[in-house]
Amino acid sequence: MSEDRLVTPLPRLWPFLRILSAVRMAFDIRKIALATIGLILLWLGWSILDRLFPGSADVTPELGPPPSLGRVILTDVGRNLILGRLGEPFRALAQPISALFHPSGGGMAMAHALLAMTWLLVVWGPIGLAIARLAAIQAAQSRLGGIGEALRFARVAGPSMIFATLFPMAGIALLCLPGLAIGWLYRVPGGDLIAGILLFVPLICGLIMALFAASVLAGWAFFPAAIATGAEDAVDALGRTYSYLNQRLVIFVLAIAIAAAAGVVGLLVVDLLTAAVFQFSAWSLTLDGPSDRILDLFAIEPNQTESLARGIHRFWLETVRLVAHAWVYSYFWTAATMVYLGLRQFNDGTPFDVIDPPGPDP
Repeated sequence: MSEDRLVTPLPRLWPFLRILSAVRMAFDIRKIALATIGLILLWLGWSILDRLFPGSADVTPELGPPPSLGRVILTDVGRNLILGRLGEPFRALAQPISALFHPSGGGMAMAHALLAMTWLLVVWGPIGLAIARLAAIQAAQSRLGGIGEALRFARVAGPSMIFATLFPMAGIALLCLPGLAIGWLYRVPGGDLIAGILLFVPLICGLIMALFAASVLAGWAFFPAAIATGAEDAVDALGRTYSYLNQRLVIFVLAIAIAAAAGVVGLLVVDLLTAAVFQFSAWSLTLDGPSDRILDLFAIEPNQTESLARGIHRFWLETVRLVAHAWVYSYFWTAATMVYLGLRQFNDGTPFDVIDPPGPDP
């Protein structure tokens, strides 16, 4: 064995170990600031839609920090909450898609789901791309990219990110046409017999549509990474992402497992840090103030009637919790970028430090 082989660091032999660095990279204040803005914008848009479509409010999942954030829970319930929070960015797209194609959803629920998904892409398309761009520059050049640089990149390449997600949805729209024609047969006497004979057609189309929907969900995290590291347009991002996933599916699943395990550790650190912020803040106030009143105002689930003072305290406490929760979204696209770079290196040998455009020199 050559001397160079002996001194080669393990991350170069197995690039997916670099996924572990995504936990540290996700604590970048630039990424967390972008994720916080995205959460606020998404919540505002979905709140308006929930008011416009009150009968289908369950189309959109609940967003934001859970009541447990700031109170670290190491029980089984706490671990389930952590895993659920890590999957929130994925669930934010999966739930509207599920509602959009639910057979008994109805026209209003479908319209609500379509608008919710569109707003999700409009908000998180550019923001997710900016986070992925920051992560790509940091991984390639071992430096923190500027938020202005990332936003300029997202402004130019943002439409490609949105179109990359919408292309498979357009395929689903086309594939529903045979079902639309055969479904009309159920309205005429004896038509259900003919529809039953032709049922294999919508079943085959349903299989392809399911694959398209799965590709949208799988690409939700990796389209920004593909565009941020060199994909020229939406078609190129689709081709690269699906090529890497199909060629190395087992490696991809293993990389996701590593990212999930590292994310659990990172989220525990976030919870511990948030709890420490609350505790030290309350402690400093109780040095010269009534501890009972201060601790009551700091309570996450107050038992007393809301007051102006409690409302102001809750505003600041919820702001801290929102910023802490934004780490999940920062980690989502940071880890996805590291997984994508690992798949790229595994497939075609392109090193982590090669991105196009490369960004300015540090």
